[in-house]
Amino acid sequence: QAPKLYCRLRLPRSLWDSYFSSRSGGPICFLSPLFATAKAPKPGQASTPEGGEDMMDCIIELDGTVAQQAAYLGSFQGPSAEGEIQSEAMWLVPPYVTGFVRGLEVERYAGSFSSDFLRVRLEGIRTMPSLPGVLEASEEQILQGALLVGLHASVPPKPKITSSNGDAAGGGPINSGRFDSPLFQDLGDCFRNLATAAAVRNVDAVEVMWKGYIECLLQDVQSWQRLKEAKLGLVGVARTAFLDVAVAARNVTMRSLGFESAMNIQAMEEERSRRVKEYEELKREAVSVAREQVAALGLETLTDPEGFLKFLQHDPLAALEAVPAALCAYVDAEPAQRVFLFAKMMGLAAMAGGLIRGDPKVASAFDSPFPLEPLEPDNRSSSSSKSASPCASRQQLEAARRAVSLLDQQRLSLSRTRLLVAGGAPDVGKTTILREVFGFDHFVAGLSQVGQTDQITFALHPDGDDYARPVYVVDTPGFGDGDQVYRNDMLRLLQGAGDWIPGGMTLLWVLKAGRNIRQPADEMLRSIAEKHDVRCLVIVTHVDKLFEERYREIGPLWKETSLKGVPHKDPRWLAQRKSLMASLREEIDVGVRSVLGDNKIEGLRYACLGGWMVGEADDEDEFAQPPPWPWARQELTDFYQVLDKRELRKWLDSCVGL
Repeated sequence: QAPKLYCRLRLPRSLWDSYFSSRSGGPICFLSPLFATAKAPKPGQASTPEGGEDMMDCIIELDGTVAQQAAYLGSFQGPSAEGEIQSEAMWLVPPYVTGFVRGLEVERYAGSFSSDFLRVRLEGIRTMPSLPGVLEASEEQILQGALLVGLHASVPPKPKITSSNGDAAGGGPINSGRFDSPLFQDLGDCFRNLATAAAVRNVDAVEVMWKGYIECLLQDVQSWQRLKEAKLGLVGVARTAFLDVAVAARNVTMRSLGFESAMNIQAMEEERSRRVKEYEELKREAVSVAREQVAALGLETLTDPEGFLKFLQHDPLAALEAVPAALCAYVDAEPAQRVFLFAKMMGLAAMAGGLIRGDPKVASAFDSPFPLEPLEPDNRSSSSSKSASPCASRQQLEAARRAVSLLDQQRLSLSRTRLLVAGGAPDVGKTTILREVFGFDHFVAGLSQVGQTDQITFALHPDGDDYARPVYVVDTPGFGDGDQVYRNDMLRLLQGAGDWIPGGMTLLWVLKAGRNIRQPADEMLRSIAEKHDVRCLVIVTHVDKLFEERYREIGPLWKETSLKGVPHKDPRWLAQRKSLMASLREEIDVGVRSVLGDNKIEGLRYACLGGWMVGEADDEDEFAQPPPWPWARQELTDFYQVLDKRELRKWLDSCVGL
């Protein structure tokens, strides 16, 4: 492993000005892989193409963080700047390497020629390790996981702030821009190329079917019928026979010469009807994977998905072409509309993944180059593939390869993705924990209608990065709200995250201290934890309120019985309070085990981020909540090892690998 790597780039001045000179101290991401060496390369002589702009000779110095991510390729021989053959070790730096520009220097190289070159010192950002389960996941899982993360990690445009007269405040929009996550962009491009690469299989034209010679010979022959219907003399019989012979000879001649009248139209229509039914059955089978995926979501508000599925069966290619527009519509839509849009796109993702993978159930309804086989090393530029359909055009084949390449980019990004999903019953404090611990001021918490979470909300971790460390904190609506059923469906959208991103989901189960009351939300989270590869963390809140309630109830009884006449500062009061705390902890543990069932808990912590556990007496703040007793905060913190927001942040970061 090299402690430091170097990469030489030749960039047009415009690119240098856009991506380097203006980013001193800021982040930069390389979307393509880089070839690097452990020895600083010598710069080449700068040149200006005829009619082009100046080229900048750059030496990128990559620190050890980036070097750890690079793959060793071996040693290669090549000519040096002095014309001698030398051997040099090479490394491949993977795409999406991100770092901070820590130094920009102009240096002069004095050799066979004198030239200025630019040295860029890059401090790499540590990336999350790739999850093996995601790297081996099916195409459908990757597209579905990319939909979940890409859609919710994108930020819709904020509305313009306008004045009373309708004009934009300050002369223009404020914070009106939108952000599309890398997965969002790759998804749109992938489906766009997929629609170009595939074509719906048409009903094959029915080949001409001819009547048999015997059938033509007997067609329109009426001798037997006339002989039965009327008594004909010798002349009549001879005349009828002569006419039938002439008709039979004409029909046979027309059959031999291929006249249209000799075609078996009825048989051709029957064959055409059979093929149409067979074609519709193929499309129905292809759409069945989408139907199964939509049904598996189990959404309450999706009462009649058949309308969309019928459209999908009627024109699956048009449905694939509509996905990029649907992605944008989802980001801008209201929560209730999002559920229906997401269900549609999940069904399309299942069908698209089956097409790319070459699932016979889906592929039989399309004419496409899928499945593609990897190109041989000595045939990288070939325009054909062993598995490509002979009917696939060059444009279809190129679009198919771009779609597969974009899918691989999504796989790589998802393999680094981690989700910390906060779940629990309504009003247990999920949003408050995320707001206080991670500093997400845009998360609104509270019991009012405004403070209730309406949809699943993804927020990039403060130490995360959309390319190198895509770690997202997910706030969920409280499950079990009968008035707003779509909130329940929002949580159901996360049910498959454990399958779509195997090993990348950590469930932060927030429970309220108190007597065990089985909540619908807990049942939902329990099913998620049982069915999928999900780590389970538990935070118990409101232990301060539970203790205060019980102490106010039982404390006066102690005062009149066992502790009658004992001063409050006597150690016997402390011992009695600890006994109460221990009984409450046993009660809480029983409730947690009852709710979680057989799921393995990887960590349980107590947290009180509001109320008198964090408040101080303040004459200027009439809403501050001082502790009800001077000893209460410290004794509860020591006994339950209650974490403050700094300690909670450190614990959660370690659980997600940061």
